[in-house]
Amino acid sequence: MTRPAHLPAVVMSTSVHLFSSTSFTPRLYPADRRATVRLGSRDVDVTLYADRANLARLRDLLAEVVAQLDAASGPTAA
Repeated sequence: MTRPAHLPAVVMSTSVHLFSSTSFTPRLYPADRRATVRLGSRDVDVTLYADRANLARLRDLLAEVVAQLDAASGPTAA
């Protein structure tokens, strides 16, 4: 997905700490093959906007990171 010309080209960095109380709220836009995922708490929320290809890329990256953590943690990882 490329940035539409009408959107500003702003660079911003945001950190999000996920806790067991953090909610995840997906919203699908099938006609556009995209979705949003809201990561929220009672104080703040962040919404991730992505098309299907970038969601799959993020999924694969997260799966790889989990596998690396499991491998680094040894046999007690779960």
